Amino acid sequence: MISPLLGIHRPRDGCAPFTGVAFFLVGVAAFIVGGQPKAADKPAREVVDYYLNHQTRVEVSAALGIIASALLVFFAAYLRKVLREAAGDGETLSLVAFIGLGFVALGFAIDGTIAFALADRADDVTPAAVQAMQSLYDDDFLPIVLGVALFLLATGSSTLRSRALPRWLGWLMLVLGVIAFTPVGFASAIFAALLVLGLGVAWTMRARSVR
Repeated sequence: MISPLLGIHRPRDGCAPFTGVAFFLVGVAAFIVGGQPKAADKPAREVVDYYLNHQTRVEVSAALGIIASALLVFFAAYLRKVLREAAGDGETLSLVAFIGLGFVALGFAIDGTIAFALADRADDVTPAAVQAMQSLYDDDFLPIVLGVALFLLATGSSTLRSRALPRWLGWLMLVLGVIAFTPVGFASAIFAALLVLGLGVAWTMRARSVR
């Protein structure tokens, strides 16, 4: 069942591909723990009360988000190796794919930083300041959008050139890479997360089978 996701790659790095699986699991845990804060268009007092009442869970969620970001960077490095082995040492697209996932990790880190600051300082600054920070938190997704698009476009293009992964998957990545820049770009982000999970599972199982 996993061979269609493996393409021509033969993983040899032990636990390295599992970082994709770990990223997904820790990221989901961070999302669940953090909950849904009050949006900036709510009364400032409601925003403040949310962070005062959920300080610990928001801070734990931010910490989990940082861990997930680190895991994603390790997976990005492994992905780059896969693409370079398939296409040759001069493969530029593998670097773009790595940078794309790096932007996603940076976006998560920024998101976690703002959330942690809100939870930690909600009682130390004015409600208006908290509401302003919440406004930034609500709309800090642009680095993630850019990262998802770069990851999908570069990995999809590299796949079509080298067949590191199935060609149908390469075409799907290209389409969703373009969609990432549209108002329904969240679909691309969900697909990218599931893709990291799927590749992580497939490559981890293959690595175990060839030991």
